[in-house]
Amino acid sequence: MVLDSSAIIAIELQEPGFERLIDRIGESKAVIIGVPTMFETVMVLSRRRGQDARPWLRGFLRSARAEAVTFTEEHLDAAIDAFLRFGLAKSLLEEAGIIFFTMDRNPAARQESGNWQVGGVAMRYCA
Repeated sequence: MVLDSSAIIAIELQEPGFERLIDRIGESKAVIIGVPTMFETVMVLSRRRGQDARPWLRGFLRSARAEAVTFTEEHLDAAIDAFLRFGLAKSLLEEAGIIFFTMDRNPAARQESGNWQVGGVAMRYCA
């Protein structure tokens, strides 16, 4: 699963549906977060809290067993493709701007609707 800043912020602020997000993270075999997403999350939470949110984010990422990863142009293209394809999805969480992607190392997965390849890893959109 690739964590999005909207999901992390929803969890921290206990927005409607945050329990589902926590469950999805807990069920994931692998959890990753892009370093730019970490930056965005800290900016938003620091502004809302009036203090540095890095300690909270680091603790959250440890508890989620999340690994920080670089964000390449290939990832950017995949993220933009996902936004263009799924950006107007209908579920309540998606309307709140919360989108999840899971990682599947099965290359055949790219044949299913909502899947695509990123650097040899099949990404699957999960509402």
